[in-house]
Amino acid sequence: MDLEKNVLRDVALKTLIDRGSAEILEEDEQGIFVKDKWSLAFYLVCEDYDKGVRWLDNHKYRNYEILMVFRKDLRDYAIANFNLYEEMDCKQAVWTKPEPPERSGIVDIRPATEEDIPFLRENYDEWDDEWCLELFSRGNLFVAWKGDTPVGFIGEHLEGTIGLLNVLPEYRNQGIAAEMEAFMIEHEMNKGIIPFGHVVSDNEKSLSLQRKMGFDFWDGNVYWLFSYNLSDNADDKELEWEELGTEHIVQDEWMDLRKTAYRLPNGLVFDSFYNYTRGDYVVVVATDEEDRYICVRQFRQGIKAVTTEFPAGGIEEGEDHLETAKRELLEETGYESEDWEYLMSVPSHATISSDMVYLYRAKNCRKVSGQNLDITESLNIKLHTVDELEKMIKEGKFQQAVHIMAWLLTKESD
Repeated sequence: MDLEKNVLRDVALKTLIDRGSAEILEEDEQGIFVKDKWSLAFYLVCEDYDKGVRWLDNHKYRNYEILMVFRKDLRDYAIANFNLYEEMDCKQAVWTKPEPPERSGIVDIRPATEEDIPFLRENYDEWDDEWCLELFSRGNLFVAWKGDTPVGFIGEHLEGTIGLLNVLPEYRNQGIAAEMEAFMIEHEMNKGIIPFGHVVSDNEKSLSLQRKMGFDFWDGNVYWLFSYNLSDNADDKELEWEELGTEHIVQDEWMDLRKTAYRLPNGLVFDSFYNYTRGDYVVVVATDEEDRYICVRQFRQGIKAVTTEFPAGGIEEGEDHLETAKRELLEETGYESEDWEYLMSVPSHATISSDMVYLYRAKNCRKVSGQNLDITESLNIKLHTVDELEKMIKEGKFQQAVHIMAWLLTKESD
């Protein structure tokens, strides 16, 4: 997606990508979906509603805690489906001028120091030690002084917006807020960042200040959504492992096998944790026009046995996983369907692999061709009724765990 085309809308995404903190989850010419590694927030811009929904569904296993969207219909979908609530409905203000505004010098603005933390904690209602101290460590908090007296503060949120603006009550209406904003605009421009901020849509006083300063506004709204479970996960960070280094044991077209060293939460260094990437793949739970499940029999090297399972296969580079699902079903079985449903995506083996598996349901499949197998594939097609499939699962004759999960999801959706 060309983020230069609509800077008033896309400045937040451009900021994350330019500073190198964006993990791009989905992208094409109509939109982009990223996770910010600093704030851990997700950002979705998509001009096509159905595609935006599919992208959100593709990554719902990530348990969105903070999500920013730029469409009300996608905001409504996210709230209805991902246990989120709307925290803020904002207008996006962007500084598009080539120079920062002039400053009057009525206050001295300095980077916050450790000595300022009690002042900031006392006067910022949303102070959170971990979050605010990270801002402090990144040099993104500033205090305004009149002589030896701190009178206000301002900063840059982890996601890159100018904010945290506060002037002590006895010093308001003296132009200090505008002076601090002018300082932050210059500060951002000196870093090579387009200054921007989010203002709650009904905060007319703040909107008036931004217009007076000379900010331009995107004509849409920005919706910040938060998880109801966010507070439940507050202690998760202390459980995370710190990556110290990685050695690639095997790295070819089939696999990236790694030996990674980690520091555990208890301080112990574990230097031989083996993990791998083989590539994302799809699993298709398909039924024909007589509601028989289309299965395949093939040899699985891990358990050294021939198994019954659903059609599945790897996602090729640049390929949409729905297209992969359609391709694999046709290649492995010769069946096609016009009735597809996305079920969910999950890690294939969260303990040791970064691979994802995308689960699909295909109904009313029709036989249209023979098989078109890869040179390494040898498999037979088998059709089973629901009773036969349930019996195989209970007797341990249908052994792929992810495939069983996909089947259970289809029972729920059917």
